[in-house]
Amino acid sequence: MLGEFNKGSTLDLSVIFISRVSGDLFDPISPTVEISHYNGITEVIDLAETPVIKVTSRPLGYFTYQFIIPNTFTMGILYFVRWRGEDPLCCTPQRDVVEDHFIIAEPSAGNCACGLVPRFCGC
Repeated sequence: MLGEFNKGSTLDLSVIFISRVSGDLFDPISPTVEISHYNGITEVIDLAETPVIKVTSRPLGYFTYQFIIPNTFTMGILYFVRWRGEDPLCCTPQRDVVEDHFIIAEPSAGNCACGLVPRFCGC
């Protein structure tokens, strides 16, 4: 879990891409992030697939996206974050997806900005 966050706070959706093929950091093809939640069995897209930004001060593989949590987000509901990208070394070209989630908490709750290390496409 990425953590508990308050409405109006900035969520740093940082990600590090590591290849399962080589074990090295890599810059994926078309890396994106998406946020959604469920209303019953219906998935609601809160942030359509959006390109993530390369962190130029870091080596290969580091990307981020700053997301301000809208006041319309609902307390106590899980919001799902999906990062997508394609490893150019992968033997079967496809966009892989890694998912994590966060929850909106009361303003008195603590915030945690955690990272995720997705690994892509083993051959």
